[in-house]
Amino acid sequence: MEKKFVPLSQEDLEYIENHYKPKVYDNILSGVILLFIVLPFAPFYSRYGLSKPLAKSMEYGYALLLCFVLFCLIIAAIYLLHKNRLRKDLNSKTKTWVAVELKRKDWLGEKKFKLFFDDKKLDRLEITMPKEDFYKCFKGDLIEIEYLTHSEHVLNYKVISKTS
Repeated sequence: MEKKFVPLSQEDLEYIENHYKPKVYDNILSGVILLFIVLPFAPFYSRYGLSKPLAKSMEYGYALLLCFVLFCLIIAAIYLLHKNRLRKDLNSKTKTWVAVELKRKDWLGEKKFKLFFDDKKLDRLEITMPKEDFYKCFKGDLIEIEYLTHSEHVLNYKVISKTS
């Protein structure tokens, strides 16, 4: 496996500003919407009947307030984590370029396929490819991947050598 840190191009910076950044904020907005959908029912949740629901151990209003505060803290922590990682990427102005051998590929459904490599960190990256590319690469092919170093968002990938 060959790994290098490469400066971000202007095209990469535009992609981050126009596509990746709004996607992060949309995910946070989805979390907030989910919060308000789940919040009225959260105090009544008990894990497999092993514990009493929060609403039975205290008044519903206090239980609702406690769940609201906990959910807001979780959403804020996730938001700050993503924002901090993205800020680190933009400040360093570098991306990670890696050439790695393909070990396995799996079908995810919805015409998307996932790639697997020797390195577990690369397996965590969300590298999905369309059906056309899936049938062009095979086990043992060398794949070139460019991703943001801190937020681990894949910018680009391509097959650079084919097995016979």
